[in-house]
Amino acid sequence: GKANYENGSAACTALLKKNGLVPENCTIADGSGLSPDNRLSAQYLTRLLLFMNTQKNREVFRNSLAVSGRSGTLKDKFSAQELTGRVRGKSGTMDGALTLSGFAETEKGELVFSFLANHVDDRKKIWKVYQDILLCLMQYGCEAQPGGNQK
Repeated sequence: GKANYENGSAACTALLKKNGLVPENCTIADGSGLSPDNRLSAQYLTRLLLFMNTQKNREVFRNSLAVSGRSGTLKDKFSAQELTGRVRGKSGTMDGALTLSGFAETEKGELVFSFLANHVDDRKKIWKVYQDILLCLMQYGCEAQPGGNQK
């Protein structure tokens, strides 16, 4: 049917169910992601990104993401030069919440990640934490494992 706020949740759930991605212990209250009643885990969001990365429209999806130091909401977020152009992601902000999910290019390959912070008082501090985590992952890396798992 016609896309609207009321059927957004049902459309998202149907797409996820069709592809075997129905989240356990999660709630999709709306299709926009703006409802404070949405509940998704970082692990689930990472699984969803891994799935999106296998689809035929993979490049369209990836090109819609902000790029660190270059575009969108990540243009001015990371001051570390090592991250410039190496992180593609989608950030989310609501009262008291700040999230970032996406892909990071490391020396050992691509990393898929999702960071969720709740009860946020100081967004700059959380962005700094996200930057520090990404820098640590860039420095120490992680090796892709068969099946899309990371170590």
